[in-house]
Amino acid sequence: MCKHEHASAKGSGHSHETQRLETEGIAPMDRPGLLARFFMSVVRHAERLNLRYAKHGNPCVYDNALFPWVANIERNWIDIRTELDRVLLRRNELPNIQDITADAKSITEDSGWKIFLLVAYGIESKLNISLCPQTWKIVQQIPGLKTAMFSIFQPSKRLPPHFLSISKSHSGSRPISSTKRCSSWHC
Repeated sequence: MCKHEHASAKGSGHSHETQRLETEGIAPMDRPGLLARFFMSVVRHAERLNLRYAKHGNPCVYDNALFPWVANIERNWIDIRTELDRVLLRRNELPNIQDITADAKSITEDSGWKIFLLVAYGIESKLNISLCPQTWKIVQQIPGLKTAMFSIFQPSKRLPPHFLSISKSHSGSRPISSTKRCSSWHC
C-alpha cells in the first residue's frame, strides 16, 4: 500500500498528495556507516528532484490515460501471453531476480521470483528477444524504455513494501487462478 502525506503546494494555497521517502515496515539501520549515510543522502536528493520535476505528479498509481502506449499493450495481451506461456515451460531454468540485480536481495532471497529479461538498463538480450519477438515489438513502442521483462512470482510469493524511484507498468498476463483474495502486497 502506498502511503501519502498532504503538502501545501507552493503559492497555490491548495494541497496535493506526495509520496513519502521512507518505507513502512522496513526498519532503518541503527547506526549507518559513513558510506551508507552518503549513499542515502544521494538517494534523498534524487527523490526530491523526482518529486519536484515529475511530469504527471507522483501518485501511487497513474491513470493509464496519461500514457497512450498502454492501450497498445492492452490490445496485444494475447500475443504477449502466448509468448509468456512458452517461457513458463522452462520456469525452473529462469534466474532469480536477486541473481541478476543485487539490490533485489533486500526484498527477496528465495527462488519465488523469477525473471525473463528482454532489455535491462538499456542492454538488450538478443536471445530472449528472439524467443519473444512479438512482445519485443510491442514494448518497443514505450517511450524511453530501459527495462522490459516477464516478472514471474511463484504462488504465495510475498514481497515486503518497498520503494523504487522509477516508473513501472505492470500487466497481469497470467493472474493467479485462486478464490483466495489478494491484498495490495501479497496473495
